[in-house]
Amino acid sequence: MVVAVKVFKKTTPNGKFTVYLGRRDFIDHGDYCDPIDGVVVVDSDYLRGRKIFGQLATTYRYGREEDEVMGVKFSKEMVIAKEQIVPMVNQKMEMTPMQERLVKKLGSNAFPFTFQFPWRHKFLH
Repeated sequence: MVVAVKVFKKTTPNGKFTVYLGRRDFIDHGDYCDPIDGVVVVDSDYLRGRKIFGQLATTYRYGREEDEVMGVKFSKEMVIAKEQIVPMVNQKMEMTPMQERLVKKLGSNAFPFTFQFPWRHKFLH
């Protein structure tokens, strides 16, 4: 039995790079957060030996967006993780069923990735 799964897709304006995610909301369970897993598809002509990196960033807002004027921002961005996605560094990465289906369907230019949120206790100690 095949279960339909909704996949979120975002493509660059030039169509050379597409990211697929199984979900856009990630839950903090207290001692861990859901991993961010997806697949990146890169046009082979565009890739030509380039490396593709992904990063997990979060934005902390400490003011209202409507109060931002003249370039003053009430938010800060923090990069939590950064990893090379293409070419794959970890060839033995365990893929989720969604990633397996997408890689099989999208072909040799599809590269799976997984980002883990750091556990909260690492920041609290």
